[in-house]
Amino acid sequence: MEGKKIKAIRDFSDTDHESLHQSVTTKDRTKAVVLEDGTRLVPIYDMNANRAGVFFGLPDDLSTLSGVEIESVLPMSNASVQDHDWQKGRLPVPPVITTTAGHTIYPSRDTEGTGPGVLYEFEPESEGGEVYVIGFQHERTD
Repeated sequence: MEGKKIKAIRDFSDTDHESLHQSVTTKDRTKAVVLEDGTRLVPIYDMNANRAGVFFGLPDDLSTLSGVEIESVLPMSNASVQDHDWQKGRLPVPPVITTTAGHTIYPSRDTEGTGPGVLYEFEPESEGGEVYVIGFQHERTD
């Protein structure tokens, strides 16, 4: 995913909903990151895809992310996990997307930030349409 550019940030769609095969209770607040190659990144509540989550760290003006390159995708630092009051080691460590423009975006379970989320990566149909879960089960060493 590193080196790919963000095409747009858009509302969670019926296509995203159908891809997850589950009920979406946060559809009005969930955003999907669409990359230039058609890949969709969607925040998810947990590894089992029980429901959609939300992204934290999105700028107020979502259009500022259009054309921005993803610099890295790394596990959240232990210090950040503790700052969120999330129990280290008990829950998956969320991936943090850092852009070349300095944005840091990560999935949360919900808008209240009650726990870390995971990230689902939906490949474009032209590339096989595979779904990947991006979440870290290990602790990051700072």
